[in-house]
Amino acid sequence: MDNQKNEAEIKDRVKIIDWKKDAPIIILEEFEKQTVATSKLLWDEVEHLANGKPFYVIVDLSNSEIPDAELRAFLVTRYEKLKNSILFIYAYVGKKIIFKTMLKFLAASARYNNYDVIKSVQHGLEKINKRNDI
Repeated sequence: MDNQKNEAEIKDRVKIIDWKKDAPIIILEEFEKQTVATSKLLWDEVEHLANGKPFYVIVDLSNSEIPDAELRAFLVTRYEKLKNSILFIYAYVGKKIIFKTMLKFLAASARYNNYDVIKSVQHGLEKINKRNDI
């Protein structure tokens, strides 16, 4: 993929879909075949959109394959970098039950409790709007 197409595709997959007070609610739609390189680009865009503010993120994994060990390690490291800014992570996995187990493993590896698996992106927005953390 050339840089322009890559940048356009990243911006299409990561965007602010709403706000709760001053905190952006960002959706990240993971690629079907995830790699460290694509995940880095997506999370770089999340960071850019958050612009130093605390944020919520809804990660859509419904069309993605299970990440390999290298990508899981990268995600734990990336979380460590962003953990003070992430208010909560909601993950939409569609009908991929195995993703729920993988997410529990990743969360335990990163010692992270501020996540939940949701039924839909809309469900995530509803849960965020009910939260009292900001």
